[in-house]
Order: sequence, then C-alpha cells, then structure tokens
Amino acid sequence: MNEEQVVKLLQHYRHDLMNHLQLIQGYLSMGKLEKVESKVQSCFNHYENERKLMSLNAPSLSIWLIEFNSRYEYLRLEYNIHVQNRNLSQIDIILKNHLENIISCIVEESDGTELIEILLQLNEAEENNNANVFLRIKTKAHKEEIKRKLKSMNWEYEQNISENNEGIVCQFLIP
Repeated sequence: MNEEQVVKLLQHYRHDLMNHLQLIQGYLSMGKLEKVESKVQSCFNHYENERKLMSLNAPSLSIWLIEFNSRYEYLRLEYNIHVQNRNLSQIDIILKNHLENIISCIVEESDGTELIEILLQLNEAEENNNANVFLRIKTKAHKEEIKRKLKSMNWEYEQNISENNEGIVCQFLIP
C-alpha cells in the first residue's frame, strides 16, 4: 500500500467516524437518549470487532475488510470476528485473495441496481483447531446467478454453498 492509498483509506475512515459522531450529536440535540445509547453501543461493537480483526495478525485481510465499503458502490460488508488467539499470518494473503474471488463473482453477476449486503463471520470451528468462514450474501435479484458462479469457482478450501429466503450462504473452513 503506497502513501496515497494510506491517505485515502484514512480519509474514508475519518469520514465514517464523523458520520457516526454527527448522528450521535443529532440524537443528543433531539433528546433521543435511547438512540444515542444504541448508536454508541454500535460504535463500541464495531471497534471491538476491529480490535479482534487486528489481533489475527493478517494485515492484508484487515486492510481489505476495512476499506471494503469505500471500494464498492453497491456492496456493503459487515464483519464479525469470533475467534480468539489465532495467528492467520501464514494464510493472510490466501484468505484475502479467496474472499476477493468471491466478491468478484458477486460483482460479475450483479448489475448495480440492487444494494447487496454481505455479512462475514469468522468463527472458531469445533474440530481440528480450524476457523469457519461464514458469508451471508443478501440478494434477491441475482441469487441464482451468483450461487452458480460461486459453485463453479476454484476453491482453496472445502466449502458449502446454500440458499435461503434472504440470499446465499457460503461457508468454508480454514486451517
């Protein structure tokens, strides 16, 4: 990442933070304390997730996730980290590239008319000290095309792709 990219990332990061603070200030000025509490809790949760992300020792994945929403106009990503004491440095770039390939499938099969919401969860797996990557891709318009494209993708890991009423669920284990 060069200096210009770092500055751009920091500008987007500051912009998002200012948006959150302006919402809180607006709720305070209207006396909506429950909304203030909810928004502050949401901010705490976001930064706690970010702290967990940084502790994975996966800088490429971390930067990719943090800048994701500023990169894609019609995609929104939320991530939740539910793993403890993991060092992903050995698979950092592989995992980031794999997730980029999944996003490329989504971008190729969507036409930009629908906001597609993506939830990424990184969970402790029950066996073999693996981590489970869970993606929920919330889409109505392009569900079949995206699912077909994902199933045809060259997967690094064993995966499971299914469909529900909101969209597509994709899961895979990482060592």
